[in-house]
Amino acid sequence: MAVPLTLDDLISGVMYRAKHPITVKTIVRDLLDDRIITWINTDRTVLQYNGPAVPESINNPTVRAEEFLKWASHIVTMED
Repeated sequence: MAVPLTLDDLISGVMYRAKHPITVKTIVRDLLDDRIITWINTDRTVLQYNGPAVPESINNPTVRAEEFLKWASHIVTMED
């Protein structure tokens, strides 16, 4: 079993996979609902993210880091 993510694992520009990923259908291909952190504050309590499941009208939603950690399973790598 993978080691759970912590606040220190949250890095801007890195992509994360959900604990229970869902498929997002697009015109080109199906994608997973991965999220990329686009901004995180200096004390790592609040962040913004983006991804294929985020509607354009709600681009870069802001959430508490603890909420993101409840959603996130692991950092997406080339092997995923």
